[in-house]
Amino acid sequence: MADSEQVASNYGWSRREGGALTAAKMETNMFLVVTAAFGGAFVGTLATHALVPAPALKESFVAAEKMEQVPGLKTTYEILKPGQGGTAITKGSQGTLHATGVVKESGGVRKKFWSTKDPGQQPFTCQYGVGQVITGWDQGCLGMTVGEERKLTIPADEGYGAKGFPAWGIPPGATLEFTLECLKIQ
Repeated sequence: MADSEQVASNYGWSRREGGALTAAKMETNMFLVVTAAFGGAFVGTLATHALVPAPALKESFVAAEKMEQVPGLKTTYEILKPGQGGTAITKGSQGTLHATGVVKESGGVRKKFWSTKDPGQQPFTCQYGVGQVITGWDQGCLGMTVGEERKLTIPADEGYGAKGFPAWGIPPGATLEFTLECLKIQ
């Protein structure tokens, strides 16, 4: 075993996609996160990237592991609550969803711009997989079943792009998050 792999083994590091080794070590209720490039041996030196309270780091690791990429896109999704199974939203099917949209702003601030659960609003219905809505939402809903709750994270180029959507307070280049609940599929 190479020296670098022994060090990795000693600290419980694991090889991740892209060839990086990542470790988290408990130190007095704090996680010390260390990453290093790996290509047969460590390149350069190990560097501390963050010292984060253990609960916050655990939540971010768990959330990162739950996120899946929409095939062919940069949009990611997380299933917050599984659906009832059965019929799923497929290309060309019509689905009715509750939706809450937020803009992810710098510094981790999230600003809600729309929710079907707000007074005077109704669940949103459209045909999916055919371009009736922004790309990230259109493709990110495919596979949902009734009762499923899903969170989409949509980069600007698969959302409202460089122009944004000023009428809704969505700035140019904004990353969006939609929390969706599938109510009905036709």
